[in-house]
Amino acid sequence: MSEESEDIKRGTARRKAEFVTEIIKGLTTASEVARTYDLTVGEVEQ
Repeated sequence: MSEESEDIKRGTARRKAEFVTEIIKGLTTASEVARTYDLTVGEVEQ
């Protein structure tokens, strides 16, 4: 894999960790995150 694709994966994991933390803290909901990041609720809940 190229360095660029590895950065994308790390960025995605970091972004997911951030919104999961927000959901746990009650700052947002899975459906709000899905709408914001153009994901399905199922993808957020994975």
